[in-house]
Amino acid sequence: MNVVLLTYLVLAITSALAFLSYCIPRMQSNVFILTCSWILFACFYAVTTLLDQQAQMQELIRVIRQVDFFALVVDGMLCYLLFAGCLHVDIESFFEKMKIILTLAIGTTLCSFFITALSIYGLFQLLGINYPIVTCFLYAAIIAPTDPVAVLALLKNLSLSKQLYAKVASESLLNDGVGVVLFVSVLKFRDVTSIDMTMLVDMIGFFLYEGLGGLIVGILLASVMLYFTLNESDRDDTARVNNRDIFLLLALLNISYLMSRMLHVSPPLVAVGAGLYTSYVLQHIPSTKRAVIFVFWDTIDEILNYVLFFIVGFQVVFVDVSPVYLIAMLLAVFVNFLVRIVSVTMPLLAIRVGYQQNTILYKILVVGGLKGGLSLALALSVPRDFPGFDLLFDMTYAVVAFTVIVQGLSIERYLKILQSRRVESQVVI
Repeated sequence: MNVVLLTYLVLAITSALAFLSYCIPRMQSNVFILTCSWILFACFYAVTTLLDQQAQMQELIRVIRQVDFFALVVDGMLCYLLFAGCLHVDIESFFEKMKIILTLAIGTTLCSFFITALSIYGLFQLLGINYPIVTCFLYAAIIAPTDPVAVLALLKNLSLSKQLYAKVASESLLNDGVGVVLFVSVLKFRDVTSIDMTMLVDMIGFFLYEGLGGLIVGILLASVMLYFTLNESDRDDTARVNNRDIFLLLALLNISYLMSRMLHVSPPLVAVGAGLYTSYVLQHIPSTKRAVIFVFWDTIDEILNYVLFFIVGFQVVFVDVSPVYLIAMLLAVFVNFLVRIVSVTMPLLAIRVGYQQNTILYKILVVGGLKGGLSLALALSVPRDFPGFDLLFDMTYAVVAFTVIVQGLSIERYLKILQSRRVESQVVI
């Protein structure tokens, strides 16, 4: 099956499933598409088995295994999804609550990274699984950040204030970049046997260059490219000008990605930096022009989002369900939820922001800590000869499936219960 035919097939099925999801009241499209993807795979497996056509099943598995999911997600889809997600962030709310957002984005991810690594290492010892601790740290880097694609898809179904949306969305958008940098750092320094002061400085420098450098590059590129076009003096609402602005933003995003590769900084954080600055500029242009831009990027966002969740469903072919691995997968889900509670609590306590366990922000951050296609793409990009590759992917897939299905379906009802007990405007965060 060639790439063109496969692309048309995936788009056709995904579009049909998205249409069906919109026909079902109160249905979350990403959950629906992920579930249908599993069902389609199971049906195909059952039919090929009954008709004694295992060769067809093996061909499908071969095609899926040949896809470079890391390149498809991180190099292909992620920058578009992050950029589109940033456009809806209220910049005034972002700057007003920047202390909380940055503390959560960095502090939560780092806390989750270290606690997860040590917890999984302890579980491995209990289960008699002898993998080096670097495997645990690599898994922690994969699973520590929330997935912005899954979180932003979830937030669209929730009725949140601008400030609350800005906090949750921005935390997810930024910690995603932090997670990618952590992942690259662990792979880069995986053969290090001892750490001295020079090595520690190199690690911190690499982390800051990839992360902070990515944000700065994105902001600078956006400020230069948007200065002469999307500004307050441009009041023309013609279709030609609207199309010009859309193509300008497409050029900005693609140039940002190319620059990130040239400068060896984090592409996701470059996209976030460019997207946040673009959001600031869009708030100062006529609402009619802004609406046209939003419609275009929302459409791009939804198409890529649905395709991503459809692909996630078919990645089940990589899962090994041996008894020991199954136990490890179940424990990984449990550990992930506990670590999320601790990693959200610690940064909020550290900055003394009036944290209370019954605040809406705190509970949304805990229950809304979804994982998704990004985590799976990172897991599949690990070299196949890396110790514990199969188990690492299995645990990641289990956590992704649980957070998207269970937490994703329950949070809307959970939020309504919280809001019925306390009016959001009375919550001090």
